[in-house]
Amino acid sequence: MFNKIKKYFSDKKDEKEVLNNPLYVVALKAGLKANEDLGLDKMAEKFRSMQGEYIGQQINLIGTAKDGLLALREMCSNVMLELCSYEVLNLNKDETDPTGLLKHPSISGELHKYIGKLFKNDKKFKELLHGIKHPAKVDEQYYKNLISGFYRHAAWKYEVVNAIRVHLKDFNTNVGKDWMNPFRFCVSVWQEADYRKKLKLKPLVSDINKIQYSTFTNLVLNGHKYPDLEFYESYKDSIKKKELYYPFKL
Repeated sequence: MFNKIKKYFSDKKDEKEVLNNPLYVVALKAGLKANEDLGLDKMAEKFRSMQGEYIGQQINLIGTAKDGLLALREMCSNVMLELCSYEVLNLNKDETDPTGLLKHPSISGELHKYIGKLFKNDKKFKELLHGIKHPAKVDEQYYKNLISGFYRHAAWKYEVVNAIRVHLKDFNTNVGKDWMNPFRFCVSVWQEADYRKKLKLKPLVSDINKIQYSTFTNLVLNGHKYPDLEFYESYKDSIKKKELYYPFKL
């Protein structure tokens, strides 16, 4: 499949023909649906243009990469890191949770209370605020709305990239065993752990566990066919002894 995509890009020089690539069409359809689901369908036209450019860039990366699978995996990792960094801040334990992440003890749904503190004290969030046009005076609700916006755009990217991944058949055909679900869980846990440390909140996982969860990303980037299986095999003793919480069965 990856070789076919690469050959397609080497043969097609005309932009119109590239846009008719089946992979582009799949990604575009996923993006349009995600816009509706995430309430982004009425956004400014400039963002629509940016979305189109994003899709084109991802398809081009795969089509021109020396190793299409590794390029796809890097894409999956980047979008997962971005998504989860905002998702754990957006979750609210007192509201409906469509992600299912709050059923796990290592994800609190309380970090939304501290978003303002992050924007005031953390370099990453200071830079986020500095890099966009905003009112001279901002309040807690503005910070929360900002994170909600970043989260929805990251969720849109996730849906696009995931559609690309599925089209390229980089998933487990065994229903219910897709590795992206435990990947999202593991990244969310260590992202929450990072925020809790910055905010000086009580940790929900140990430092060792945090490092263990973070290694899932390496397994994805290394191109393992089933990163979830590799993760389990790496830590099965800790999982069986309940020293490491991992809610997915093989």
